[in-house]
Amino acid sequence: MEIYRDPDKIINANVGDHFCIAIQSIPTTGYVWQFESDTRTLACVSRSFSAVSSAVGSGGEDVFEFEALESFSGKLCFNKKREWEKSPKDTCCFNIDINKTR
Repeated sequence: MEIYRDPDKIINANVGDHFCIAIQSIPTTGYVWQFESDTRTLACVSRSFSAVSSAVGSGGEDVFEFEALESFSGKLCFNKKREWEKSPKDTCCFNIDINKTR
């Protein structure tokens, strides 16, 4: 399964495929990446954090695994914010192109 880290690279997938998006993160700051998606087109299958070291407070990557459910072409945007805040501190968008068939 391919892991996408570069928001400038288009994610090409077919309906039924799984793919991952990884975004740099330091969750101990209280900021977390959240995404908004139409649940008819993409399903978030899992979310995990992969630390770059075992040191307390170290950064790493938030890794989101998605399943493509329907044909779709557009952006999937992630907002970095604290749960109680309305405005994000940062936004990261990935271009996605999901085809019906292979």
